[in-house]
Amino acid sequence: MVRNVLLLLAAVALVALLALLGLVLEDRTYPAYRYAGPAEDPHRQAILLTWDAPSDALWEPYRAELHPLLQRHHEEGHISLVLPLEHPPLTHPEFGGRWSQAVLVMAARGPSVAALGRELLNDIQASALSPWLVAVDVMRLQPGLDLFYPARDGVMREPRLTNTIEYVFSNPEARDAYYADQYTLSGPAMADLHSRDKAGRFIGFEVEQRLFGASSMPTWDVLHVVGFTPWQNLKAVPFFLSTWARHARRVHGDGETMFSRLAAWEKIRVNVKSDAVQQLDLSLAPLAQP
Repeated sequence: MVRNVLLLLAAVALVALLALLGLVLEDRTYPAYRYAGPAEDPHRQAILLTWDAPSDALWEPYRAELHPLLQRHHEEGHISLVLPLEHPPLTHPEFGGRWSQAVLVMAARGPSVAALGRELLNDIQASALSPWLVAVDVMRLQPGLDLFYPARDGVMREPRLTNTIEYVFSNPEARDAYYADQYTLSGPAMADLHSRDKAGRFIGFEVEQRLFGASSMPTWDVLHVVGFTPWQNLKAVPFFLSTWARHARRVHGDGETMFSRLAAWEKIRVNVKSDAVQQLDLSLAPLAQP
C-alpha cells in the first residue's frame, strides 16, 4: 500500500515537472520584452457609466434604449468600443455607496468626450434606465495601460477572458507617486506578460471629471480592468511573480517584489474590486484593435 502511494506521488511529481518544463519551453518561443521607457500620453478618453440595478435587470432595457444610440455612435466613428460589465454589488468600506454594473465607452479621437458623456446622460435620464444610474465619469487612458485584447487573435479570444474590475481610491497627497508606478511598473509588467500570451487584457483609466453622481456615491480616481483566458492563467503561474519582481527592481531597486509594492500601495489607496462578467452580446469592438 505504501509502495503504491509513493509510486503515485512520484508519477504526479513527474507530470508536474514535465508540465513546468513545457511552460518554460513555450515561454522561450516569445521575443524578450524590452522596456523602452514611459509610454507617450495620447490623451485618449472614455466615458464610464455606472449603475446599481438588480442582477440581470439592467440589460434588457439597456438593449432597447441605450444600445442603439451607442451602436450609432460606433458606426459613425465617435466611439471605438463598448465594454459592458456586471459584478456583485460593491461599496466603499468607509464612504459607502453601492454599484453593480459598469459600461466602459471608449471614445474615438475627435468630438468632445464631455459632450458625448452629457448626451448619453441625457438619454439615460429620459429612459427606464434612469433610476439605476449612479455615476457618469469622463476618464483618460493611462499611458501604456492600453492592452484591450489578447496579443494573439485579439478580439476573437475576448469571449474566453475572465475579467476583474478595480475601482481605486488613492490618497491625493500620494497620487503622483502612485500614478508613476502605474506608468513605469504595473503597465510594463503586464505588457511583458501580455507580449508572452500570459495576460489578455490590462486597461487603466484616471477620472478627469464626474458629470453625474448620486449623492451616496464616492468618487474613485482610477479604474482598472484585467482579463485572462484559462490558458493564460495556467501559463502565467511560473512567471507572474518573477516578471513583476523584475520590473519592481528596475523601478525601485534591489529587494523589491510584487508583494512589497502591493504593501506600499495598500497604505495609500483603497482598492474595491471584483470579478466581472462581460455582456458579450452588447459589447462593441473596434474595426482595428485600439
